[in-house]
Amino acid sequence: KSEICFAFVRYIHKIFLFYSQKRIIVRNELTNIGKTIRKRRELLGLLQPQLASISGISTRTIQLVEMGKGNPSLETLIKIADPLGLRINLSLKEPGRVDQNQ
Repeated sequence: KSEICFAFVRYIHKIFLFYSQKRIIVRNELTNIGKTIRKRRELLGLLQPQLASISGISTRTIQLVEMGKGNPSLETLIKIADPLGLRINLSLKEPGRVDQNQ
């Protein structure tokens, strides 16, 4: 009985570690996206409220995206990126496969 309990705890721990690592990867990606958006906005001489007006996205959402916070939808990212002349590039990869373009 204790072996089953120990195996279950090990299994739950592995799941926790897996999702923790995924969350860190996503957070890093959102931070990079936010930095790119902020740099481009500043390069174009736009203030956050101006970008909000052009994109139809709230100033607060733009602030959160630029800080790498929140959980913006793909639609929100596209609405912010489009007026900045940025494009969203998505790639799907099979687990364990290395991207040859990196």
